[in-house]
Amino acid sequence: MVTERADVVVVGAGLLGLATAWALRGRREVLVLEQATIGHARGGSHGPSRVFRFGYADALYVRMAQLALPRWRALEAETGTSLLDVTGQLTFGAGSDAVAVALAAAGAPSQRLSAADVVAAFPMFAGHGPALYEPGSGVIAAAATLAALRTAAACEVREECAVTAITDGDPVRVETSL
Repeated sequence: MVTERADVVVVGAGLLGLATAWALRGRREVLVLEQATIGHARGGSHGPSRVFRFGYADALYVRMAQLALPRWRALEAETGTSLLDVTGQLTFGAGSDAVAVALAAAGAPSQRLSAADVVAAFPMFAGHGPALYEPGSGVIAAAATLAALRTAAACEVREECAVTAITDGDPVRVETSL
């Protein structure tokens, strides 16, 4: 058994794990452990895109998205890669009322659209009824973001290294398959 030390061990090299490593860069020694490979088909960050949205029914989540947006832009600037395409988002149905309240509480722009407005502006959604439009949401280029974060995090990432046990203590002990 090999014993190593790291200030922070991040389990999982998806968007959240690599973003955590990037956020800690220069402040802590970070080791990222990924049980498969970055972007593997069973992972939550697999594929070409993910949604970035402000449209949540909880104002705290809206505020967190607002705080995250400048970090997305900073990552893009640092890596010279376009990662977040703002497209806007439509929310349909009864849940749109709670989303509208949360957006307003956080000061995020939104606009109610009648069914006719939806058809005029977004004909592909004809027949879905009225909607709440919030212009700040968009699409994240997931695969490109994984690559950008891996580079920008500037830390060791071990792929095909499953975590087999975590023992709480001082220090915390992380056991792996390697």
